[in-house]
Amino acid sequence: MEIILMFAAGIIVLIIAVLAISRGITERIRTRDVNVKKKIANLENRIDALESKKR
Repeated sequence: MEIILMFAAGIIVLIIAVLAISRGITERIRTRDVNVKKKIANLENRIDALESKKR
């Protein structure tokens, strides 16, 4: 009986670990995406400023 309970507890812990890893990966991807968009917007603004200085 104890072996069955330990097996069930192990499966629950495994499921929780897989969910945590998948959420961590998706959060990293989202954060990276937002940072890249901010950097691109910043570079576009700098390009516009430099082009306006040339005129």
